[in-house]
Amino acid sequence: MGTWAGSTLTIASLVALSVLSGCGDEDSSEPAAGSSPSPKVSSTATEPAEPAFTDLDEVATPFDVYGDWLTAGEGAVWLTNDYGLVRLDPATGEILANVLVPQGPCESTTTGMGFVWTATCGEPGVARIDPASNKVSGHAVLPAGTSLDSEGTIGAGSGSVWIAADGESCVACRVVRIDADTMKVTASVPVRSGARSVRYGYGSVWVVNPEKNLVQQIDPASQHVARTTTTGESPRFFDVGEGAVWTLNQGDGTVTRVDPQSGEATTIEAGVPGGGGDLAVGGGWVWARGGGDPLLVRIDPRDNTVAETYGPPSGSGAVTVGDDAVWVSAHDINRVWRLPLDAIDG
Repeated sequence: MGTWAGSTLTIASLVALSVLSGCGDEDSSEPAAGSSPSPKVSSTATEPAEPAFTDLDEVATPFDVYGDWLTAGEGAVWLTNDYGLVRLDPATGEILANVLVPQGPCESTTTGMGFVWTATCGEPGVARIDPASNKVSGHAVLPAGTSLDSEGTIGAGSGSVWIAADGESCVACRVVRIDADTMKVTASVPVRSGARSVRYGYGSVWVVNPEKNLVQQIDPASQHVARTTTTGESPRFFDVGEGAVWTLNQGDGTVTRVDPQSGEATTIEAGVPGGGGDLAVGGGWVWARGGGDPLLVRIDPRDNTVAETYGPPSGSGAVTVGDDAVWVSAHDINRVWRLPLDAIDG
Protein backbone atom coordinates (compact mmCIF):
# COMPACT_ATOMS: atom_id res chain seq x y z
CA MET A 1 0.00 0.00 0.00
CA GLY A 2 2.96 2.27 -0.33
CA THR A 3 5.62 3.06 2.25
CA TRP A 4 5.11 6.34 4.08
CA ALA A 5 7.72 8.77 5.30
CA GLY A 6 9.58 7.47 8.30
CA SER A 7 8.15 3.98 8.05
CA THR A 8 11.17 2.14 6.70
CA LEU A 9 12.53 -0.20 9.34
CA THR A 10 16.12 -1.35 9.67
CA ILE A 11 16.47 -5.09 9.23
CA ALA A 12 18.00 -6.53 12.39
CA SER A 13 20.20 -9.61 12.60
CA LEU A 14 18.24 -12.73 11.70
CA VAL A 15 17.94 -15.81 13.86
CA ALA A 16 18.68 -18.89 11.79
CA LEU A 17 16.20 -21.71 11.57
CA SER A 18 16.79 -24.93 9.73
CA VAL A 19 13.23 -25.62 8.64
CA LEU A 20 13.64 -24.95 4.92
CA SER A 21 15.30 -27.72 2.99
CA GLY A 22 16.44 -27.18 -0.58
CA CYS A 23 15.38 -24.17 -2.58
CA GLY A 24 14.17 -25.34 -5.97
CA ASP A 25 13.60 -23.00 -8.87
CA GLU A 26 10.64 -20.76 -9.40
CA ASP A 27 8.62 -23.55 -11.01
CA SER A 28 9.03 -25.93 -8.06
CA SER A 29 5.47 -25.26 -6.95
CA GLU A 30 3.74 -26.66 -10.02
CA PRO A 31 0.82 -28.90 -8.98
CA ALA A 32 1.56 -32.60 -8.78
CA ALA A 33 0.14 -35.03 -11.28
CA GLY A 34 -3.63 -35.25 -10.99
CA SER A 35 -4.05 -31.77 -9.52
CA SER A 36 -6.11 -29.04 -11.13
CA PRO A 37 -4.78 -27.20 -14.21
CA SER A 38 -3.99 -23.49 -14.25
CA PRO A 39 -7.10 -21.54 -15.28
CA LYS A 40 -6.73 -18.35 -17.29
CA VAL A 41 -8.49 -15.03 -16.89
CA SER A 42 -11.83 -14.89 -18.68
CA SER A 43 -13.07 -12.03 -20.80
CA THR A 44 -13.62 -8.65 -19.22
CA ALA A 45 -17.00 -8.01 -17.65
CA THR A 46 -19.67 -6.07 -19.56
CA GLU A 47 -18.96 -2.36 -19.79
CA PRO A 48 -20.67 -0.86 -16.69
CA ALA A 49 -22.58 2.38 -16.39
CA GLU A 50 -20.68 5.37 -15.02
CA PRO A 51 -20.44 4.83 -11.23
CA ALA A 52 -21.56 7.44 -8.74
CA PHE A 53 -18.93 9.63 -7.07
CA THR A 54 -19.06 10.45 -3.35
CA ASP A 55 -16.91 12.69 -1.19
CA LEU A 56 -15.89 10.45 1.71
CA ASP A 57 -15.82 13.42 4.09
CA GLU A 58 -19.56 13.88 3.51
CA VAL A 59 -20.63 10.33 4.38
CA ALA A 60 -17.96 9.09 6.79
CA THR A 61 -16.61 10.21 10.16
CA PRO A 62 -12.95 11.30 9.98
CA PHE A 63 -10.42 10.80 12.79
CA ASP A 64 -7.03 12.43 13.00
CA VAL A 65 -4.70 9.55 13.76
CA TYR A 66 -1.47 8.39 12.14
CA GLY A 67 -1.21 4.88 10.78
CA ASP A 68 -1.28 2.64 7.76
CA TRP A 69 -2.54 -0.94 7.70
CA LEU A 70 -6.00 -1.72 9.09
CA THR A 71 -7.73 -4.86 10.27
CA ALA A 72 -10.94 -5.44 12.23
CA GLY A 73 -11.64 -8.22 14.70
CA GLU A 74 -11.19 -9.40 18.28
CA GLY A 75 -13.37 -6.56 19.52
CA ALA A 76 -11.54 -3.66 17.89
CA VAL A 77 -10.15 -2.03 14.79
CA TRP A 78 -6.34 -2.17 14.64
CA LEU A 79 -4.22 0.46 12.91
CA THR A 80 -0.49 -0.12 12.30
CA ASN A 81 2.04 2.67 12.78
CA ASP A 82 5.85 2.75 12.91
CA TYR A 83 6.08 1.29 16.41
CA GLY A 84 3.10 -0.98 16.87
CA LEU A 85 -0.66 -1.09 16.62
CA VAL A 86 -3.26 1.44 17.67
CA ARG A 87 -6.43 -0.10 19.08
CA LEU A 88 -9.54 1.83 18.01
CA ASP A 89 -13.04 1.57 19.40
CA PRO A 90 -15.10 0.06 16.55
CA ALA A 91 -18.13 2.21 17.40
CA THR A 92 -16.50 5.59 17.98
CA GLY A 93 -12.97 5.47 16.55
CA GLU A 94 -11.57 6.45 19.95
CA ILE A 95 -8.00 5.33 20.67
CA LEU A 96 -8.25 2.67 23.38
CA ALA A 97 -4.66 1.48 23.55
CA ASN A 98 -1.24 1.63 21.91
CA VAL A 99 0.42 -1.75 21.45
CA LEU A 100 4.21 -1.70 21.18
CA VAL A 101 5.70 -4.28 18.80
CA PRO A 102 9.46 -4.24 19.52
CA GLN A 103 10.30 -6.37 16.45
CA GLY A 104 8.98 -3.65 14.12
CA PRO A 105 5.48 -4.14 12.65
CA CYS A 106 4.99 -4.26 8.89
CA GLU A 107 2.65 -5.68 6.26
CA SER A 108 -1.09 -5.91 6.64
CA THR A 109 -2.31 -7.28 9.95
CA THR A 110 -4.95 -9.96 10.38
CA THR A 111 -7.04 -11.47 13.18
CA GLY A 112 -7.95 -15.03 14.04
CA MET A 113 -7.81 -17.75 16.68
CA GLY A 114 -8.30 -15.17 19.42
CA PHE A 115 -5.33 -12.98 18.52
CA VAL A 116 -4.15 -10.15 16.30
CA TRP A 117 -1.20 -10.97 14.01
CA THR A 118 1.35 -8.77 12.29
CA ALA A 119 4.45 -9.44 10.26
CA THR A 120 7.60 -7.81 11.63
CA CYS A 121 10.43 -6.32 9.57
CA GLY A 122 12.91 -5.25 12.24
CA GLU A 123 13.31 -8.92 13.11
CA PRO A 124 11.66 -10.74 10.19
CA GLY A 125 8.86 -12.86 11.55
CA VAL A 126 5.32 -12.77 12.93
CA ALA A 127 4.15 -11.22 16.21
CA ARG A 128 1.11 -12.48 18.13
CA ILE A 129 -0.83 -9.82 20.03
CA ASP A 130 -3.20 -10.71 22.86
CA PRO A 131 -6.25 -8.38 22.72
CA ALA A 132 -6.94 -9.06 26.40
CA SER A 133 -3.67 -7.46 27.47
CA ASN A 134 -2.84 -5.35 24.39
CA LYS A 135 0.66 -6.83 24.44
CA VAL A 136 2.79 -9.05 22.24
CA SER A 137 2.46 -12.60 23.61
CA GLY A 138 4.72 -14.40 21.16
CA HIS A 139 7.03 -13.92 18.20
CA ALA A 140 8.07 -16.38 15.50
CA VAL A 141 11.33 -15.76 13.66
CA LEU A 142 11.41 -16.53 9.96
CA PRO A 143 14.14 -18.69 8.43
CA ALA A 144 17.55 -17.04 8.08
CA GLY A 145 17.92 -14.91 4.99
CA THR A 146 14.29 -13.81 4.73
CA SER A 147 13.82 -10.10 4.18
CA LEU A 148 10.33 -8.55 4.26
CA ASP A 149 9.66 -5.36 2.30
CA SER A 150 6.53 -4.39 4.29
CA GLU A 151 4.29 -4.48 1.20
CA GLY A 152 2.32 -7.66 1.76
CA THR A 153 -0.22 -9.48 3.91
CA ILE A 154 -0.34 -12.54 6.14
CA GLY A 155 -3.05 -15.15 6.59
CA ALA A 156 -4.50 -16.92 9.62
CA GLY A 157 -6.41 -20.19 9.58
CA SER A 158 -6.25 -23.96 10.21
CA GLY A 159 -4.58 -23.28 13.56
CA SER A 160 -1.69 -21.49 11.90
CA VAL A 161 -0.37 -18.23 10.52
CA TRP A 162 0.94 -18.21 6.94
CA ILE A 163 3.49 -15.80 5.44
CA ALA A 164 5.66 -15.58 2.31
CA ALA A 165 9.37 -16.16 2.93
CA ASP A 166 12.65 -16.86 1.14
CA GLY A 167 14.22 -20.25 0.51
CA GLU A 168 17.87 -21.13 0.92
CA SER A 169 18.74 -19.62 -2.45
CA CYS A 170 15.48 -18.28 -3.86
CA VAL A 171 13.50 -15.17 -3.00
CA ALA A 172 9.88 -15.18 -1.79
CA CYS A 173 9.53 -18.78 -2.96
CA ARG A 174 7.96 -20.35 0.13
CA VAL A 175 4.82 -19.95 2.22
CA VAL A 176 5.84 -20.65 5.80
CA ARG A 177 3.39 -22.16 8.28
CA ILE A 178 3.63 -21.04 11.93
CA ASP A 179 1.76 -22.85 14.71
CA ALA A 180 -0.50 -20.33 16.46
CA ASP A 181 0.07 -21.86 19.91
CA THR A 182 3.78 -22.67 19.91
CA MET A 183 4.86 -19.92 17.48
CA LYS A 184 7.15 -22.43 15.80
CA VAL A 185 7.61 -22.84 12.06
CA THR A 186 6.08 -26.23 11.22
CA ALA A 187 6.12 -26.33 7.43
CA SER A 188 7.41 -24.61 4.31
CA VAL A 189 5.39 -24.86 1.09
CA PRO A 190 7.22 -24.23 -2.21
CA VAL A 191 5.49 -21.63 -4.40
CA ARG A 192 6.50 -19.58 -7.42
CA SER A 193 9.35 -17.18 -6.70
CA GLY A 194 8.05 -13.64 -6.21
CA ALA A 195 5.16 -14.45 -3.83
CA ARG A 196 4.14 -11.52 -1.62
CA SER A 197 0.75 -11.64 0.07
CA VAL A 198 -1.08 -14.49 1.80
CA ARG A 199 -4.68 -14.88 2.95
CA TYR A 200 -6.79 -17.73 4.32
CA GLY A 201 -10.37 -18.51 3.32
CA TYR A 202 -12.75 -21.17 1.99
CA GLY A 203 -10.57 -23.83 3.60
CA SER A 204 -7.46 -22.90 1.62
CA VAL A 205 -4.37 -20.73 1.84
CA TRP A 206 -4.02 -18.25 -1.02
CA VAL A 207 -0.86 -16.47 -2.14
CA VAL A 208 -0.52 -13.81 -4.84
CA ASN A 209 2.53 -13.21 -6.98
CA PRO A 210 2.90 -9.72 -8.54
CA GLU A 211 5.97 -10.78 -10.52
CA LYS A 212 4.26 -13.71 -12.25
CA ASN A 213 0.70 -12.28 -12.33
CA LEU A 214 -0.95 -15.20 -10.58
CA VAL A 215 -2.61 -16.50 -7.44
CA GLN A 216 -1.84 -19.93 -6.01
CA GLN A 217 -4.14 -22.05 -3.86
CA ILE A 218 -2.55 -24.16 -1.12
CA ASP A 219 -4.28 -27.11 0.53
CA PRO A 220 -3.41 -26.79 4.26
CA ALA A 221 -3.92 -30.53 4.78
CA SER A 222 -1.44 -31.70 2.12
CA GLN A 223 0.63 -28.49 2.31
CA HIS A 224 1.00 -28.42 -1.47
CA VAL A 225 -0.12 -26.05 -4.21
CA ALA A 226 -3.44 -27.32 -5.54
CA ARG A 227 -4.09 -24.75 -8.29
CA THR A 228 -2.48 -21.79 -10.03
CA THR A 229 -4.61 -19.09 -11.67
CA THR A 230 -3.56 -16.18 -13.88
CA THR A 231 -4.68 -12.71 -12.76
CA GLY A 232 -4.32 -9.16 -14.01
CA GLU A 233 -0.99 -7.36 -13.99
CA SER A 234 0.95 -7.15 -10.69
CA PRO A 235 -1.49 -8.44 -8.05
CA ARG A 236 -0.14 -7.63 -4.59
CA PHE A 237 -3.03 -6.91 -2.23
CA PHE A 238 -6.10 -9.10 -2.07
CA ASP A 239 -8.79 -10.58 0.15
CA VAL A 240 -11.04 -13.62 0.36
CA GLY A 241 -14.80 -13.45 0.87
CA GLU A 242 -18.10 -12.48 -0.77
CA GLY A 243 -17.94 -15.72 -2.73
CA ALA A 244 -14.49 -15.37 -4.27
CA VAL A 245 -10.82 -14.46 -4.06
CA TRP A 246 -10.26 -10.85 -5.18
CA THR A 247 -6.92 -9.40 -6.27
CA LEU A 248 -6.05 -5.73 -6.78
CA ASN A 249 -3.82 -5.60 -9.86
CA GLN A 250 -1.53 -2.59 -9.51
CA GLY A 251 -0.12 -2.84 -13.02
CA ASP A 252 -3.36 -2.27 -14.92
CA GLY A 253 -5.84 -1.04 -12.30
CA THR A 254 -8.12 -4.04 -12.62
CA VAL A 255 -9.52 -6.40 -10.01
CA THR A 256 -9.52 -10.15 -10.68
CA ARG A 257 -12.27 -12.34 -9.26
CA VAL A 258 -11.25 -16.00 -8.77
CA ASP A 259 -13.81 -18.68 -8.06
CA PRO A 260 -12.44 -20.64 -5.06
CA GLN A 261 -13.89 -23.93 -6.31
CA SER A 262 -13.13 -23.90 -10.04
CA GLY A 263 -10.32 -21.38 -10.22
CA GLU A 264 -12.14 -19.54 -13.02
CA ALA A 265 -11.05 -15.90 -13.16
CA THR A 266 -12.89 -12.79 -14.31
CA THR A 267 -11.39 -9.34 -14.90
CA ILE A 268 -13.15 -6.24 -13.58
CA GLU A 269 -12.21 -2.80 -14.88
CA ALA A 270 -11.88 -1.03 -11.52
CA GLY A 271 -9.79 1.98 -12.52
CA VAL A 272 -7.31 1.84 -9.59
CA PRO A 273 -3.82 1.56 -11.13
CA GLY A 274 -0.48 2.40 -9.56
CA GLY A 275 1.53 1.38 -6.54
CA GLY A 276 0.20 1.24 -3.02
CA GLY A 277 -3.41 0.71 -2.09
CA ASP A 278 -5.27 -2.19 -0.50
CA LEU A 279 -8.32 -4.40 -0.97
CA ALA A 280 -10.91 -5.75 1.46
CA VAL A 281 -14.24 -7.54 1.27
CA GLY A 282 -17.25 -7.28 3.55
CA GLY A 283 -20.70 -5.85 4.02
CA GLY A 284 -21.79 -7.32 0.69
CA TRP A 285 -19.15 -5.40 -1.28
CA VAL A 286 -15.56 -5.47 -2.47
CA TRP A 287 -13.49 -2.37 -1.54
CA ALA A 288 -10.45 -1.38 -3.57
CA ARG A 289 -8.31 1.32 -1.91
CA GLY A 290 -6.42 3.26 -4.53
CA GLY A 291 -2.88 4.44 -4.05
CA GLY A 292 -3.79 7.78 -5.57
CA ASP A 293 -6.92 8.71 -7.51
CA PRO A 294 -9.53 7.44 -6.77
CA LEU A 295 -9.33 7.09 -3.01
CA LEU A 296 -11.72 4.14 -2.82
CA VAL A 297 -13.83 2.04 -5.17
CA ARG A 298 -16.87 -0.05 -4.19
CA ILE A 299 -17.45 -3.12 -6.38
CA ASP A 300 -20.69 -5.09 -6.51
CA PRO A 301 -19.85 -8.84 -6.41
CA ARG A 302 -23.27 -9.67 -7.81
CA ASP A 303 -22.47 -8.28 -11.27
CA ASN A 304 -18.73 -7.49 -11.04
CA THR A 305 -19.14 -3.78 -11.69
CA VAL A 306 -17.98 -0.63 -9.92
CA ALA A 307 -20.95 0.73 -7.99
CA GLU A 308 -19.37 3.85 -6.51
CA THR A 309 -16.07 5.73 -6.29
CA TYR A 310 -14.94 7.89 -3.38
CA GLY A 311 -12.59 10.84 -3.06
CA PRO A 312 -10.83 13.11 -2.73
CA PRO A 313 -7.40 11.55 -3.43
CA SER A 314 -5.42 11.43 -0.18
CA GLY A 315 -2.29 9.43 -0.93
CA SER A 316 -1.93 5.77 -0.11
CA GLY A 317 -3.54 3.85 2.72
CA ALA A 318 -5.54 0.78 3.64
CA VAL A 319 -9.13 -0.44 3.94
CA THR A 320 -10.89 -2.99 6.13
CA VAL A 321 -14.47 -3.92 6.98
CA GLY A 322 -15.74 -4.71 10.46
CA ASP A 323 -18.32 -3.83 13.09
CA ASP A 324 -20.86 -2.62 10.52
CA ALA A 325 -18.49 -0.12 8.97
CA VAL A 326 -15.79 0.36 6.37
CA TRP A 327 -12.53 1.81 7.70
CA VAL A 328 -10.15 3.70 5.42
CA SER A 329 -6.72 5.08 6.29
CA ALA A 330 -4.64 7.78 4.60
CA HIS A 331 -1.22 7.87 6.22
CA ASP A 332 -0.05 10.88 4.17
CA ILE A 333 -2.58 13.12 5.93
CA ASN A 334 -2.86 11.27 9.27
CA ARG A 335 -6.50 10.39 8.69
CA VAL A 336 -8.84 7.44 9.24
CA TRP A 337 -12.48 7.40 8.15
CA ARG A 338 -15.34 5.30 9.48
CA LEU A 339 -18.05 4.74 6.85
CA PRO A 340 -21.17 3.04 8.29
CA LEU A 341 -22.47 0.28 6.06
CA ASP A 342 -26.04 1.45 6.60
CA ALA A 343 -25.10 4.79 5.03
CA ILE A 344 -24.32 3.11 1.73
CA ASP A 345 -26.99 3.41 -0.95
CA GLY A 346 -26.83 -0.02 -2.54
